[in-house]
Amino acid sequence: MEKDQLESLLSNVFGHLNAEKSSEKKQWDEGIPLLAKSLLIQDSQEIQEDSFSFENSELFFHERIPKKKIELIRKEADKATVKEDDPRLKAFVREVPVKSTQIRASTPKWAAGAKVVKSIGPLKRVDGRVVVIDFYRVTKLVGIYQQNSSLPVLLFKATFKESKVKKIKAAPIEVTKNYDVAAGSFYVRADMLANNAPNSRYVGFLVKDGRIQLSADPVLQGEKLILAATTSVQVSLDLDQAPNPANSKSKHGRDAFEAKINTPDKLNFSFTGASKIQLKEISDAQCTVYGEKASFKRSNKVPKYNSQLSRLLIPFDCSESEFAPKKQKSPMVEFSGSAPIQDSWWAIPAAELDIAAPLEVAGSGGILQLLQSGIKLKWQGLQARKLLLENPFLLVDVGRIGITDVFSNGEGAFQEMDHWKDDLNEHGTSISLSLKKGALFLYNSLAEGTEMIAGLVNSEIKVDRPLQVNGLPVSVKTKNSALILAGSDAKKLIYLFDDNILWDNKLPFSKVPDFKSIAIALENALFTISPANGALVFGECSENWKKILKSQTFLVFGMLSYMPTLPDPYVANLGLFARQFGDKRKGIDGIKSWLVCQISQEPQDEKSDAVAVKFHFGPANTSTSGQGDIAMAASTVSMNQVKSEAVAGTLKAVNTAAASDNGLPPYEDQLDPFMRPYDTEYFALLDVSSNANQLGVSMGFPRRDRVTTGIAHSVSESEATISQSGQLISVEGMEVIAPGAMTRLFMMPQVAWEPIFNLTPPGKAKPGDPPVLFNYYPNDGGPTRILNNHPERIAISPKPLVEFILDKYQKKETSVDAQFTLSFGMKALAELSHTNAKETIKPELDHVRPNFPNQLEGGIQIRATAGNYGKKDPAEPKMNDSSMFAGFTVQLNNVLGMNGVATGASTLGQSVTEIFNGEFFVNQGNPTQLLSRGVPVSKIDFSGYGASMFSNWLSPSAAIAQTSQARFDVMLGRTGHEVIQVKSIVYPWGIRVVRTITIFRTSSGFVFRTDSGWQPESDGIFDFRAKYIDESFPGKLEEKERYELHPGTLRGLFNISNIQEDGSVADFVTSNQIQVGKKYINESGDVIVNSETSDGLSYLDQQVKCVAVYFDADVEIENLVQGHKNGRTPAKKILGYVQLSPPGIPLTPKQLNALLGLQGGLIGGDVDCVMDVGGTGQLMQINRFDISPSEKPGNEFGNPIFVASTRGSVILPKDGSWSMVQHETGTGEVTPLPPHVPIPLIRIGKWVAEKVVSNSDVNNNLVRLAHPMEILRDPVEGTFNYGFLQSTSTQKALFLTPSYKKGVSKLLSKTPPIFSDAYKLMNGSSIFPNVGDAYSNYGKAMALLEGVDDQGNKVKAFIENAATDGGRKVLELMEITAKEEAGKIVDKGFKLLSGEANQALNKALAFDVPNFDPLYLVNMDSLKIYIEYKATQGDPGNKQYVDSKLNFDVDSFANDLADTWKSKVNNVGMVVDLGSFERLITIKGNFDAGKGKETGYAGDKDNPGPLDGIPLPEVEFSPALEPVIELLQMLAALSTGDYGAVMRKGLQIAMSNAGEIWEYKFEASKEIPLIRFPPEDSVYNSPQCPLRLEAGLALGVYFNAALKVTTDPKQLLPTAGGFIQFNGGLEVMCVTVGAATIYAVGSVEVKIACDTKIGPSLMMKFGFGANISVGLPVVGNVSVTYMVGCEMYADANVIEVTAFMLFKGHANLLGGVVSVTIYIEASGTVKRISSPERTDCTASVTFGLDISICFIINISFEETWQESRQIA
Repeated sequence: MEKDQLESLLSNVFGHLNAEKSSEKKQWDEGIPLLAKSLLIQDSQEIQEDSFSFENSELFFHERIPKKKIELIRKEADKATVKEDDPRLKAFVREVPVKSTQIRASTPKWAAGAKVVKSIGPLKRVDGRVVVIDFYRVTKLVGIYQQNSSLPVLLFKATFKESKVKKIKAAPIEVTKNYDVAAGSFYVRADMLANNAPNSRYVGFLVKDGRIQLSADPVLQGEKLILAATTSVQVSLDLDQAPNPANSKSKHGRDAFEAKINTPDKLNFSFTGASKIQLKEISDAQCTVYGEKASFKRSNKVPKYNSQLSRLLIPFDCSESEFAPKKQKSPMVEFSGSAPIQDSWWAIPAAELDIAAPLEVAGSGGILQLLQSGIKLKWQGLQARKLLLENPFLLVDVGRIGITDVFSNGEGAFQEMDHWKDDLNEHGTSISLSLKKGALFLYNSLAEGTEMIAGLVNSEIKVDRPLQVNGLPVSVKTKNSALILAGSDAKKLIYLFDDNILWDNKLPFSKVPDFKSIAIALENALFTISPANGALVFGECSENWKKILKSQTFLVFGMLSYMPTLPDPYVANLGLFARQFGDKRKGIDGIKSWLVCQISQEPQDEKSDAVAVKFHFGPANTSTSGQGDIAMAASTVSMNQVKSEAVAGTLKAVNTAAASDNGLPPYEDQLDPFMRPYDTEYFALLDVSSNANQLGVSMGFPRRDRVTTGIAHSVSESEATISQSGQLISVEGMEVIAPGAMTRLFMMPQVAWEPIFNLTPPGKAKPGDPPVLFNYYPNDGGPTRILNNHPERIAISPKPLVEFILDKYQKKETSVDAQFTLSFGMKALAELSHTNAKETIKPELDHVRPNFPNQLEGGIQIRATAGNYGKKDPAEPKMNDSSMFAGFTVQLNNVLGMNGVATGASTLGQSVTEIFNGEFFVNQGNPTQLLSRGVPVSKIDFSGYGASMFSNWLSPSAAIAQTSQARFDVMLGRTGHEVIQVKSIVYPWGIRVVRTITIFRTSSGFVFRTDSGWQPESDGIFDFRAKYIDESFPGKLEEKERYELHPGTLRGLFNISNIQEDGSVADFVTSNQIQVGKKYINESGDVIVNSETSDGLSYLDQQVKCVAVYFDADVEIENLVQGHKNGRTPAKKILGYVQLSPPGIPLTPKQLNALLGLQGGLIGGDVDCVMDVGGTGQLMQINRFDISPSEKPGNEFGNPIFVASTRGSVILPKDGSWSMVQHETGTGEVTPLPPHVPIPLIRIGKWVAEKVVSNSDVNNNLVRLAHPMEILRDPVEGTFNYGFLQSTSTQKALFLTPSYKKGVSKLLSKTPPIFSDAYKLMNGSSIFPNVGDAYSNYGKAMALLEGVDDQGNKVKAFIENAATDGGRKVLELMEITAKEEAGKIVDKGFKLLSGEANQALNKALAFDVPNFDPLYLVNMDSLKIYIEYKATQGDPGNKQYVDSKLNFDVDSFANDLADTWKSKVNNVGMVVDLGSFERLITIKGNFDAGKGKETGYAGDKDNPGPLDGIPLPEVEFSPALEPVIELLQMLAALSTGDYGAVMRKGLQIAMSNAGEIWEYKFEASKEIPLIRFPPEDSVYNSPQCPLRLEAGLALGVYFNAALKVTTDPKQLLPTAGGFIQFNGGLEVMCVTVGAATIYAVGSVEVKIACDTKIGPSLMMKFGFGANISVGLPVVGNVSVTYMVGCEMYADANVIEVTAFMLFKGHANLLGGVVSVTIYIEASGTVKRISSPERTDCTASVTFGLDISICFIINISFEETWQESRQIA
């Protein structure tokens, strides 16, 4: 429990207890620490019963407790602890003399049957009642549980055998079948004995000894002994009873002392782990009471639970049948008669036990008897007749006799008691008590010397005060009121209370009480109230119970209205009082709170009393219905707090919802919690006469300076209630007075919020900007209040209050708060104090009422003059703020449109309002805590007619999101001129901007508004110098540039204009999380240590916000040659962000990084100009500039630097072969750069004040085409490099990381040129092969770094320049050249500088080609195509491998077109493996390409040198093909044809490059032409030729790779493959008959292939038939052929079998002049496809006819009939 909560609870109990005597003081001092320790272990709600309504009145408020008591209580609360060995006590505050669970506020249900080990008291409360604080000791017990139950069946104290040697980690409780029960407390769960008992009740026994026997060991879970379902339990107990009471020698309670009782001393029972208890043995009992002796034996009836008595009843049989009191000694009551005994029980208390903290048991119960009608009794003072007990319970405990009858009959009996008598009423007052029929009656006699009668009665409390306005006293008649008469030898006490009198007196058929209101008049107040609803009389009576000698009487009235008055004519606003006190028109439902009248009676002499009347405001009416609790509580209505917004409000956590869309925050909602204590008032009175100059007075809660008015009690995490702790108003003489701290000077609004004519349209998507034309306001902002904190009471009247406030302030006895309005939607709260440490010049408060001759005076006018609360700069005083008040100011967004509908806009506009409120009100990251910037007003005169002020507040140091001016010219509430000016900065350019809102009144009386918009105060030269706390040195205040920025070629933004906000662009919102104990700069510019946290957080959350703006400017960029004027190029709609919060604190580097991230990582604008990069001659089209974040080695994570970039596209040679690409270091991939993506141009060099860039950085540092992230860091996986790519149809050259140095007309780079030939392009899947990281490895490409000269010596290819990029020297790669025509440059180009490293080389250089063997183009099991960058040279018997070399050059403007670019890769071999045919084909040669020439495998010199390659291209075949090759060579040898030349022609190569889709094609084939024998056509076609033979062989490889999806279906999938094909034919002469010859004909064709698309495939076709040839001299030849055959094809997906038949006739006449061919072919095909699975059958017939007559006729006709079906 928190210390303050403990202190509050202790104060609530002991703070209101009087301890005037030394004995009482001793008990008071002893009780506080005991109760404090109990509260640390006990639920605070257990210590007291619910209170009566009057107990929550201001009589019991915290401030009523003397300070000395509070200090003592606080000390005890501070040192309160509970040690492990301390006895644990639970406490209860008892309000009646007798301990009984039947009586309210006597014994709580959790302590039924428990032993009171300590009592503090009796002590008297401030209301006169006597209380006792009882303490109960907690004992530690062992629990036995049934399965699946969280509540134990038994709780007992056990004895265990203590082993001399304990096991490590031994169980806390011994697990055994037998337990010895130790003397002390023993509890049994009540529902195990009685079915109607709740399972939360436990029956307690006081045990001497006992034993528990189990049939099986229990299971120990924690400290619980769990029984199995089948385990049986036998319990045997020897019981004890409470010790006999000591002889008090008191007359009262003597009957209880002499009563004797012996409860059963043995109890045996059993149960199982799944069953209820079975009682086995209970010993007999005896009892003697009022001289009647009886014995009791156990009955076989079932036990039951009695909820009214809170006892378990075990039936017993009584030896007597009738009860008749024979012997009585009570001086208070007298019994008579007799009554039959109906039932008897052993009655054992059953408590709602806290099983974690069971209490010690007092005894083992008592004997209870239920009597029938017959007993009567009478007590002293009772008249007319005796009370008849109809069906009473007679309970005898040790030292106690208790009688309870729910249906007693006292009808006709009454009692009269005289009450007070004084000089105002010599006849006196009285109380009449009438007994009822069927009413509850209780009687208790205690051996300690107390007797008590309690019951429900009707009463009439005849009081003579307070008087109604008609002069009559109020009438108090009650029904069912609780009466307690408690007597001892020392005192006779009466308690009479009722808390629902109105309900008791309602008509039978009415739903709610109906009553007439009454009125009570004071000299300056009128209360309209209900008749009394509550009454309490507590007092001491005479010995004969006929007169009340000393008393406190409380009457509770329902408040219906309270009308305060003033001496002069006035208007009143009851405000909260009107709402709190209710509505007299609504009757009972109109009561919202209560008025408590306290009448104190003290005896003055034997005949008269001193009577005092006080009024107290009571609690809120939380209930309007409900009857009283017949068990002594006349009402259970609990009124715990004053339920008004002011008297005791409900404080709910503010949940500030963001405004809809991108509008302003809900400032009015945020203001409400801060203004609520000021706005919330009980009432307000305003003078309307000239006597008080329209000043008024109101009453509400005091503020600040620790004036205690209430105690907050937690209800939930976000809600608390306040118990008020002060008497709000009281009466002194005939005036109503109140504490000065609660009275406020009340005035009308000081500044009128008149309609405004707005001349400035709102910004784009800026709902917080006011609409054009007329703007209205819903009101003038509410009244003005001036508050003080002085506790002295003052009359509720304006004139005395003015003098009181001024006097107390000028004497420095109080501070003053002034709540008032400023112009047009602005509210302020100024705090005037003499103790504010920030003010060396204190604010002043003066009465400036003017005086005139003839005793003529002006109106009351209070002048407040501000102190020097604002920012101060001791080093530069001129930068100090103007005088201002402490406090806060807020501009509301409350503008109404012309239609009267709320717009959500603010008069100051959206951004200015956010800056102003973010400085003077709250930061939106923590809207529940006020900022302490103050009120920007230097002087103001308050009056009842409106304020007058001519204040021009200035803040010269305002810079970032701060207000620089607040001017108010106001005369008697009318504004003549208002100016609010704010300043800020535009990110990321460093532009200082200012914005001014001006409101002015013209001679016409109309008020106009203008908004200057954001205007530049500086150029955008990246100047972010400001004060900030350096995070790397906590607490160190820096004033320098906030960021490390490298401006590069961007020199700044100038001539800035047309700054326009755009709400459609996302705002940047983040926060500063300021930890507790960390230093930070607050809104006043002070460096302070944070001690605050935001709601629900462990740190202070400070919102950071920037909004987007667009503006125009002239952008200065280095070395512009086109599109500029004086080095500056115009730019429109440049993006920037204006900071709106927090004030005075620039964004951190991390936040600026996040701001840039909001726009994709960079912010900038567009331009259109041309730059000569570094003056090198390299032109670059600049179309954008921006700023983006970067990294710096050594900086901690989250601490970026920033880089300014100019972006565009390098102007490359016009021949079209050059383009820009980007390279990702992590993957090594090179990808094309889209034309619309500009390339950044950056340079190392920190920002320099005033200059932006230093000359040294310009002259010495490289200008680089590189990503801004790479400005300082070494390459990482995420690095992107840019480069130039020269592309031709057969190779590409890549120039990465280009850079330039001022004045050097060369392309520099830390990366050598990287070359890729056609094969690497085919091998890759992108625009360029993977080049690795391009600095430690180059992947699959060739880095042109070294080579050989014409002598074969190793040489460096390029010159190293002294300039560095990333710590590496750069290479001079290419000269930047130009082409001129007519004196003008028409084109730019490059000239490769290879060989320049050694002038003697004269560029005779061949670059090294790395060994990539094998470079697979296709790598499948059945097909492999790969490149070898080496080739064999030399004689067949002496061949050697020679590595490839590259001859490469670029010269854009060479004289010979072929020299503009050329490349030749020497000694290259392409190898094809087809299935088992390894090295089926090896194609060797020099891959030669150049500008304007056909690409191919070219030969070189016959005698090649180190720079040259193979003289002629060559083809090598697999040894597996040698037999075929030899056969064909043999046929060729027999031939007379020129086959040798054909064989030598050999290799055919075709290559192409579809550049628009980055597609590469390659095809090479070697075909051995058809060999025919005989070779001559005339002999071969002769009918007499005996043998005809044909044979042919073809081999080949092809490659076609599409690297992106196109719209051409042929280019969708890449294909590559190789094949070998053989075909042959044979005709053998069979028969010759004259001119005709018959041949047997056969043919065969076999093709083995593999393709990346379809995989391996086989085609085989063969046929046979006959041919008849007839040769006729002169006429010609005629032949007829008939053939049948079969064709088979198979691949991974298709099997196809075809049978065919062919008939063909041919006639060749007249030497070929006439030729006729007729053919018919029929075929049938079965085709099986595996995916999708299907079988097709196709039949076709083809007929063809060709007729040719030379120069006359040429007819060709063919027709095919075909039918296809799916057959499976």
